[in-house]
Amino acid sequence: TLGGTLLGQGNIGKSGNGTLVLSGNNRASGSNITDITIAGGTLSFSANTNLGPNPNSGSFPNFITLVNNATLSTNASPTLDGNMSIFVNGNGILNVGAGQTLTLSGTPLEGSGNLYKTGTGNITSSATASTLTGNIFIQEGFLITTASGNTFGLAGGASSVYLQGAGSGYWDNGNGSNDADNLVITPNPNGGNNTSFFYTMSK
Repeated sequence: TLGGTLLGQGNIGKSGNGTLVLSGNNRASGSNITDITIAGGTLSFSANTNLGPNPNSGSFPNFITLVNNATLSTNASPTLDGNMSIFVNGNGILNVGAGQTLTLSGTPLEGSGNLYKTGTGNITSSATASTLTGNIFIQEGFLITTASGNTFGLAGGASSVYLQGAGSGYWDNGNGSNDADNLVITPNPNGGNNTSFFYTMSK
């Protein structure tokens, strides 16, 4: 756990199978994190300030890159703004703890990898310019769109959404233009009955 402010300028690279917890204010004066690459294990955070960069540093936007089945995880309900992008290279995992919501307030999803949603919490996105071309696998919880446009990189049918876990769901609360061309309900990878649901709120 790194609870203090990370001073200086540069990128963070996380490797290994363990968990790195960032809990300090890395948007404070003297901190200038530019990009974060999670190449193994889990990086856990609870607020957007944990991930930097300093908004006065001129470093926006910054990328959070997931590779090699690495995980970005939160057990809180933070909001990531449009000055950040989540880039998936290979397979990447977004994990949200029970009873929590990760809000992507304009934060686009990019890259060609597959994105896995784990944890029973939800992800809500208002981004309209995502370019993710890989598939999205919802194993727990919900992905929820709140704006029209290319919220999860799904416009144009570039991706398919797979509902894999009991109680998982994809909820389009925009105007219907976010829908994937392909919605696939697959058996629960952990066994048991599949009770997944797909919701489209408006067309």
